[in-house]
Parts: sequence; C-alpha cells; structure tokens
Amino acid sequence: ANNAGTVRIPLVVTKSERRSDLLIDGKVGIKPGAISFDGRITGDQLLVDDLQAFAALGAPPPAPAPTAAAAKPNAPVPAPRPTAPTSAPKLVGPVKDTAPVWAGFSGRIDLNIKSVKQGTGVTLADLRGALAATPERLTVENISGSLNGNPFKVATLLSFDVKQPRPYTLNGSLEVPGFDVGAFLRKADPNTPPPLETTFTVTSKFNGTAANVGEFADRVMGQFDFKGSKGLLRALNRKAETTSAVTGLLGLAAGLAGKQGLAEGLVGASELAQLLKDMPFDGITIQVERGADAAIVVKSLEIISPLMRLTGNGRVGSKPGEPFENSPLSLQLQLAAKEQLANGLNRARQLNGNTDDRGYYMMATPFTLSGTVGKPDSSDFWKNLTLNTAGGFLR
Repeated sequence: ANNAGTVRIPLVVTKSERRSDLLIDGKVGIKPGAISFDGRITGDQLLVDDLQAFAALGAPPPAPAPTAAAAKPNAPVPAPRPTAPTSAPKLVGPVKDTAPVWAGFSGRIDLNIKSVKQGTGVTLADLRGALAATPERLTVENISGSLNGNPFKVATLLSFDVKQPRPYTLNGSLEVPGFDVGAFLRKADPNTPPPLETTFTVTSKFNGTAANVGEFADRVMGQFDFKGSKGLLRALNRKAETTSAVTGLLGLAAGLAGKQGLAEGLVGASELAQLLKDMPFDGITIQVERGADAAIVVKSLEIISPLMRLTGNGRVGSKPGEPFENSPLSLQLQLAAKEQLANGLNRARQLNGNTDDRGYYMMATPFTLSGTVGKPDSSDFWKNLTLNTAGGFLR
C-alpha cells in the first residue's frame, strides 16, 4: 500500500540550555522499502550532537534472557564434536556497495538553516541550497554557507552503477571566496605566528570513483587554484635570527683578519636575514593537483612584491586522517629580487647575473623548503646564503 500526504513537523530539541529548532515542511510518500519527500527544511539552529539521542530510537531491542523452563537443566547435554580448523576468507581491496547510501529515498529537499554546529570545532552558518535524489544519483545543488567563518559554495553529482567495479562516480566544483589561511594555521599552533598570512579565493573542480563512500577520501582527484590577497610571508623566518647573528660575527672576524671583501659580504648577508624576515607581499597564486595516488602536487607557486618574487613547485605529503598542517612539505623554490633586496643579494654574492621573465634578478642557487605545512623549515635557504657568500669572496 502507498501512503502519501503533506507534513509540517516542528522539531525542537532542548538540552542543557541548548536548543535545536527546525521545521520540516513538504509532501511525503511512503511505500514498502521506499520513502519520498519533496519540501524544505528550515530553522534557526541545528546542534548535531544533541540529535544523536534519536539514533537510539531505531536500535533493535536487546535479546530476552532465557527463562528457567527454556533452560531445562536436567536435559542431557550432547558431547561437543571436534570441528575442523577454518580460516576466515581474506578480503582483497575495498568492500563494494551493492546499493547506494541513499537507497530507498527519493525527492528534493531545499535547505535554509541559519546555523549548524557539531562539537566545538565545526560551525556552518547560513546553510542554503538543495539536495535531490533518484535511485541512480544524488545531486547537491549549489549548497552555500560559511564554514567556521569561511564562505563556500559546492555543487556535486554522485551517481551509482552497480555493474561497475567501483559503482560510485563523483563530479563536482567548489568555491571558497574568503579562506583566511592565517587563522586556519593559528588554530593548530596559537602561540606561533603562522608562516603565511593571506586570504585565499579557492576554486576547484574534482572527480573520482569509489567502491564505497568512505573510499573517496583516498580517490578524489582534481585541480585546486588558490589566489591570495596582500599578506605576509614568514616561511623563511626559521633560522633567520640565527643566520643574522652568525653571519654578523663571521663578518666581524673576517674584518679583523683583513678579509675586507668577505667581511662586507657577510655583513650584507646578515642584513638580508632581516630583510627576508616577515616579508610583505602583494599577491600569491598556487595551483595544486591531487592525482589517483592521493598525492598533492604543487604544480606552480608564485609570491610577488615590488622587492621580491618567489616561484617554484613541489609536493605535500598529505595522509588521510592526519591534520593537514602536519603534512610533510617539499617545495623547490627560486628567489628573485629588485631594488633594495637585489642590492643586498648582490653584495652578498648571491645573484647569478640573470633576470626572470618579470625583470627580477635571480638568486644563484635554488633551495628546498621542507618541514611541514604548519612549520616550514628553511634551513636549506640559509645554509646556501651563508656558504655562497663565503665561497664567493674566497674564490
């Protein structure tokens, strides 16, 4: 039998002075094994943790304890039979779903919820958009809102074909017009100034296939473009103070030993350490790709200001389940300079005499930025700076 009708259900949950308040309004149809809903869910606030109590309503009741009559203590108990040892079958590869996760549901839900909170770390504000489901596909239609203060818009199509080895196919796009990377990194280490401060506009197109929804964490591929506003680069700060002090002392020693050229060069390197500390910039662009092997490849990077241009590429060793700021970093970078910074690099014998395609004077030796996303290690840069300066004057 089919049952259909119109529903208008206020859902209010109050717990410890917190309140979830939603309104479910639309047309519902129920038949054996399937439910449909066309309508909307609106509300001021949804506290996800407070709704977990509803999960207990659907839990199966506990099995009844055996009665004394059923136990029959005087009945003879047959001797146990030896059983042949068996081994559990070995599963190869991910478990394939035989039906989509939305099986049994169809329809369309329009969303307009002012606030969705989970725990203390996740807050969605002004959640708007729609979800639409058919037996073969689930569509996210321009869901927008703000995640922890960062606006976003996402649209996806998730389809299911049980005949395929990996039945799920995902295609989608993502826009984040105001991602504050400095605030993101501060949450991981509030006591340390972040290595990069800027506000990114992020655009992405992504796709992938999976045997089950959980496998998408390892199999989503796509291109992510980051374009940042004016900001501050501290990625070269680590070792900057040490390098400034060491090269200053070496310069003093070289002067006392009569190596005036070397002394001037090392003092120049000491001044450079201060110039390269907390570097302001006018813009930053990064293009990132994530392939089928889940590797994050930095295809190109550019940070530019009137005094410097930093370019390069590399990899980020991100792993599922690990905080992104702890991901190992390996970027191969080239620094080029103009005006005051170029003069300082030239005094320290760091320039190779060539200019890049924008007229910046190129540093003679590229370097590797290692460490992690949250704590980059610029030791290679400062080692090159010190050794190249000394080598340039001693040759």
